[in-house]
Formats: sequence, structure tokens, C-alpha cells
Amino acid sequence: MPSGKISFNGESGEAALQYSATGPKASGQVTLEAVKNNGVWSLTVLKLKVDGRNEEIDLLKESRADIETPASEGRTAALGARFQSFSRTSL
Repeated sequence: MPSGKISFNGESGEAALQYSATGPKASGQVTLEAVKNNGVWSLTVLKLKVDGRNEEIDLLKESRADIETPASEGRTAALGARFQSFSRTSL
């Protein structure tokens, strides 16, 4: 059962919640914070603290691939390589 608070008034608001998460290998606590601006909720914090570990995992952090390669450049190159590979084997 989640715990925390949610408050809103029309188009604005804020939320801070915690809830348990359990998977096949571990369990832990998820912490989230969100704000509502102009009627739209946005997550500002989403972290997982795995039981038995000290560090928290930031679930909103960009992936390593997104940081190292600009999104459009990386996706275009990957799609081009897949298309070339497919074209050669299909002919």
C-alpha cells in the first residue's frame, strides 16, 4: 500500500509517495515525487532503494547510450546498419 501525500488544486499540485516493490531477485522501496503544472503531472524523482544495499537507483536518469550518442544520430546509424544488413541478405 503506498504511503505519502498528494495535494492538488485545479491545474497545480504535488505528490510525494513511497511504496514497496518486489521482483524475482530482490525487493525494495520506490520513492517518487511529482508536480502538476497546467494540469499535467510530471515526475521529478523516481528512485529504487533495494533492500540490503546502501545506494539508491535513480530510475529517471538517462541511459548511458543516450548520454554518449545524440539520440537522432545513434538511432539513424543503428537503423541504417540494420537496413543494410537486411538488404544484403534479402537480395
